[in-house]
Amino acid sequence: ADHPIDIEIDLPPYRRLRELGFKEYRSKRQVLAIEVDKDDIEWFRSGMDHIDDDDDELSFFAPWGELMVVKEGDYLVMTYPPDNEVYRIEKNAFLNTYSQVGTVEMDLTPKKDGGLSRFFCRF
Repeated sequence: ADHPIDIEIDLPPYRRLRELGFKEYRSKRQVLAIEVDKDDIEWFRSGMDHIDDDDDELSFFAPWGELMVVKEGDYLVMTYPPDNEVYRIEKNAFLNTYSQVGTVEMDLTPKKDGGLSRFFCRF
């Protein structure tokens, strides 16, 4: 929303913010996201020649140069409209921060160039 709304969460820190007159602003920003599943983990694993066993952490470099660990259940996210920058958000952080606004149906098969070809639309 482009205007403030009342804070609806009824936990002590939020109650205090409400009492002090704070309001909530909702972002208009949208992202494309996909929940990492077993097939995605296998895809990451297949591209990493230094993996010794199934317990080794899988990772990739985020656009800002940080090594991002990838775990099943986490989300890979790209801004919308797409800018080809993919990053990871931990599952609980994603589910508590983003809400679904639509779905984009495309082929989920990883592309040969290393990109994923389907994301669910969330903001």
